[in-house]
Amino acid sequence: MSLSKKTSFKGIYKKETKRGTAFIARFTVNKKTKAQIIGYENDGMSEYDAYKRRLELISSHELAAAAERYSESELYIPKLFLQFIAFREALLASKTNKNYKSIYNRYIFNDYRGKDIRSVTKNDLQEYINHLLTYRRPATVEKIVSAFRKFYLYLQDNGIYKYNPAATLVMPKYDNKKYFSMPRKDVNKFIKYIFGIENKIYRTIYLMLLQGRRINEVLTLEWGNICFTQKIYHLHYSKTKTRKNQHFHLEEFQIQALKLLREQNLDSRFVFENQKTQKPVTYTSFFKQHKKLRKDLSLPNFNIHSIRHLVGFLMVNSGYSLEITAKILGHANIQSTQRYAVLEMEKARFAYKNISQKYFVS
Repeated sequence: MSLSKKTSFKGIYKKETKRGTAFIARFTVNKKTKAQIIGYENDGMSEYDAYKRRLELISSHELAAAAERYSESELYIPKLFLQFIAFREALLASKTNKNYKSIYNRYIFNDYRGKDIRSVTKNDLQEYINHLLTYRRPATVEKIVSAFRKFYLYLQDNGIYKYNPAATLVMPKYDNKKYFSMPRKDVNKFIKYIFGIENKIYRTIYLMLLQGRRINEVLTLEWGNICFTQKIYHLHYSKTKTRKNQHFHLEEFQIQALKLLREQNLDSRFVFENQKTQKPVTYTSFFKQHKKLRKDLSLPNFNIHSIRHLVGFLMVNSGYSLEITAKILGHANIQSTQRYAVLEMEKARFAYKNISQKYFVS
C-alpha cells in the first residue's frame, strides 16, 4: 500500500498500474484486514463510485461470515421478529408495542415470509425502504426503519445474529409538504352535509374543525376555555402542537351551535362530553361518523385532518396571505403554511390566459 495514495473517501486509495489508475478498497471484517482492486478510473469509475463499491463489499463479506456462523440453524425473519416483539413487550409502552405488531402484520409477515435473515444485505434493506417510500407516508416508513434498527440490535445483543445491515440505513430525501386541493362542488357538498347532521355533538365538532383546528384540540375543549361574551376560546399549550397558548375568535354559527350544546347539559365539563363516561367523545366514535360522511359523499380519501387542509386551501385561494392563514391555523412559522399555496387549476389557467393575451399575443 506504500505506493497508493489516499482519497477523500474512507478506505479508498488510488494506485498507478499498467492498466491505469486503479481504485483499491481497504476494509476490516471479523478482525481481518482486506485490500483489493475494485475498478479503474479509465473505465469511468469515480472516487464516490469506489466508496459505494467498498460498502457493498463489506456488506457481502459480513453476510457471508454470518451465514457460515449460523449455517445449522433456521433464521427466518418473521419468526425472529415475533421473538423481538415478545422480548420488548414488557419494556415498552402499549402504543409502541402496537406499532411493532402492526409493522409485523402489514410488512414483515407479507414481505419477508419464508426469507432467511442470512440472505438479506444492507443494500436489500435500503432498496426495500426506498420502495416503501414510493407509496407509503414518510412517517410510516420512518417507523419501519426504526423498527428494523431495534430488531437487529436485539439480535446482536442476545447473540442471535451479529451482522447488522440496518445500522447504516438512511431515509431518502422526500418532500414532506402535504399539498391539498378540492373541487368547489365537493366543498359545497361537504358543507351542506355537515349542517344537515342531526346529532348536535357531531355537527358542532365539524363546525369547530371548519376553523382549522386539529381533532384532538376540539375533542378536549372544555367549557372553561370558552368566553361567549368576547366570542373567543382558548387552547392551553398542553393541547397544541406548537406547545403555546392560543386563542381564536368564534363566528356566530359556531356560537349558536355551542350554546345549544350547553343548554343540553349544563353540568358537563367538556364541550363534547359523553354523558355516560363524563369524558370527551373519543376519536373512534367520531371517526365512525366521519367514515359514514366519506361514504355518503363518495370522498374516500377525505380524512378528518383533511378538513384542516381544506381551510388552509380555501384561505389562500380566496386571496388571503400566508401570514393570515398561518394565524388561523395556529402555525408556529409560515413554512408550514406554504403547502396551501397551491392555486386551483382553473384560477391558474385563467390567470395565465389573461397574461398571455395581454403580453404575448400581438
